[in-house]
Order: sequence, then structure tokens, then C-alpha cells
Amino acid sequence: IWSDLPTEDRGENLAKAVACYEASLRIFTEREFPKVWAAIQTNLGAVVHILPTGDPASNIAKATACYEAVLGVYTEQEFPQDWARTQSNLGIAWYNLPTDDRTANLQKAIACYEAALRVYTDQEFPEQYKGTSENLSSARAALAETKIRTDIDSAD
Repeated sequence: IWSDLPTEDRGENLAKAVACYEASLRIFTEREFPKVWAAIQTNLGAVVHILPTGDPASNIAKATACYEAVLGVYTEQEFPQDWARTQSNLGIAWYNLPTDDRTANLQKAIACYEAALRVYTDQEFPEQYKGTSENLSSARAALAETKIRTDIDSAD
């Protein structure tokens, strides 16, 4: 509820949502409640990713950690839609991560989008296919631009 509350201070509401998700993870452990745990981690990753307070790079890095952990529960074979959604979310997080090696981050984003598209086919999931395909195109374009900049900087 805190993450969707449209009133008051958005950052404060999201911070309260993070605290609630983190508190619930102390009860709903991966070992005892894997599906619930994965759902909470997914929600935590989504909220931390957009948190307007704190260091954006740290927030996004935490979101990637949440999504990567979820992939231990949501496997492509057992939970294909959840797995594809997580791959897509992880791709978005890698795409937005402003630190470390930009080329490597974009390559990770591309790999995540391509993985999600194994499940998100045009025939079965047209909306998700379209959105993920657009994100993949953006990541590929950003990677090409990054490589061009690197080549130019190397030539100087």
C-alpha cells in the first residue's frame, strides 16, 4: 500500500514500503516460503529501483540483487512467466545502472531481454513482447553509442 499511496511525500512512502518488505522477508524466508519470498523480493526490487532518496546507483544495484536472487526460485522451466518478468525487470535495472562498466551493464541488460523473449513471444504475450523488444532495441542502440564513444575517446 505504501508504494502505491499517491498522497504525502512519495519518497517517504516508498521508504516505508521498503521497510515493510524487508521486515516481511524476516518471516517469509526463501527456504520456507519460496514463492512468497520471491514475490516480496520482486516488489522490493521494483520499489528500491525507483526510490528517489539515497544514492541512485546503490538503489539500482540493490534492485539487481533482488531480481537476481528471485531467479533462484522463478526458473524458466517451473515459472516461465514469472521468470521472464524478472528477466525483463533485471534488464531494466542493468540498463539504468549508472556505475561500473557501462558496456558490461548494457550487455547484461541485452542478455536479460533476450532471455525474457524466449517466453514473451509475439503470439502468446504480445504486450510483454512489444515492451521487452523495445527495451532490447534501446539497449542495443545505447551499447552501439557507448562503443562509438569509447572508440572516439581511444583515438584521442
